[in-house]
Amino acid sequence: MNKISIKNRITIILTLSVIIFATITFLIFKFTIGIILDNNNKTILLSSLNISENKIKYLDSVEPNNVSDDYYITPYNNGFLKIDYSFLNNNNNVNIAIFSKDGELIYGECLLSNSSEFTSNTLYQSIYDGVSYQIFEKELKTEGTDALWLKAAMPLTTHTQQIHLLTNIFILLLIVFIVASILISNCISKIVLKPINTINNYVAGISDTCDLKRKLNMNDSDELSILCNNINRMNSRLNESFEKERQFMIHITNNFRNPLSVISSQCEYMLEKRRNINEYSEALKTILRQSGKMNSLINKVSEYSCLDSKKNIYPTSIIDLSSLVRDIGNKTVINNIDLVLEVSDDICIIGNRLLQTRLLQDLLHNAYMHSNVKNSIILRLSSKDHKAILEIDGIDKENANNTKLSMINKIVDIHNAHISINNNTGNGSCYRIIYNQV
Repeated sequence: MNKISIKNRITIILTLSVIIFATITFLIFKFTIGIILDNNNKTILLSSLNISENKIKYLDSVEPNNVSDDYYITPYNNGFLKIDYSFLNNNNNVNIAIFSKDGELIYGECLLSNSSEFTSNTLYQSIYDGVSYQIFEKELKTEGTDALWLKAAMPLTTHTQQIHLLTNIFILLLIVFIVASILISNCISKIVLKPINTINNYVAGISDTCDLKRKLNMNDSDELSILCNNINRMNSRLNESFEKERQFMIHITNNFRNPLSVISSQCEYMLEKRRNINEYSEALKTILRQSGKMNSLINKVSEYSCLDSKKNIYPTSIIDLSSLVRDIGNKTVINNIDLVLEVSDDICIIGNRLLQTRLLQDLLHNAYMHSNVKNSIILRLSSKDHKAILEIDGIDKENANNTKLSMINKIVDIHNAHISINNNTGNGSCYRIIYNQV
């Protein structure tokens, strides 16, 4: 079943459902028709017996001048039974006979073996010469005939023919239903799977072009549309993450290029000719300083990688962001630049305190080292519509430490926050981070 396509599965399931439903319906119908036919046959047999009963009379004696060709006279007990010859003339192929209580046939037609056991007002079946009969017996209530029984028997050939006809009709209809269900199921599967084929082509297109910016447009509001929207959101997040990774690698490459260029130039300088001890010493100090920068960059790359691979293991708790911002701001002091804190009270978020501390330190470091406003930097924390808004003004976006900004972006992602950059004319850029407030 796992190797069968979804389209064929739908066709098979719907077809089997039609077959099962039709079979159950036929069995119920056949059972119901059987009951109806039995009741109808019982009514026919009982009606025939009632009619025949009126054609029987008990006579104490028979006068010779009363004998007629229209009657059959037979001795019974101390009298006679007068039976109309039309007694045997019954419609619906019913055989009627008169029996004594001992099972002796007195008059009539009976293809069944005689029996001394009679059941009143009960319909039962018996087989004679390979043919099934439905039999109904009734005790004769005519005066003087208390010991007589009437037995009516009707062959089930009509009953069987009717059932057989219904069976043939059912088989024919079942074949029609199967063919129709296959065709209808095929059409339904095409309609149902059309959006899935669209999604499949969309995913294949992304795989071929590596373009995560492509959108899957579904205008409906069903489950598949929700799935498409989730796929679009996932691709947007993936594209955003890949773009951040690409920018991060570009920034890292640029940051590595500068110290490597300095180290290379210093080596070339020392190798041009023999230098004095002071020149060698200065060159080695420069190389050592640039190596330290490279080591610092390597540590930052390692930290960034750890954040990316272990972002789900950082414990979270309720953080008093107002208190944390004031604490970090008051401990950060750099000459000739004032830090202005505009912090609202009692603003709390859920997050990791260590990562939030790192984020604030990197923001302030960028603001101090790459600020367009040399006199002061403003750090704000406010609240609006259940959102905590952290802002810092005056950062030069073009000259900012992109490695630290990549780290900041990663920490923001871990906290499910949102970061935006607004350009303020003459005052650098304003970095704004929006958190969900507790």
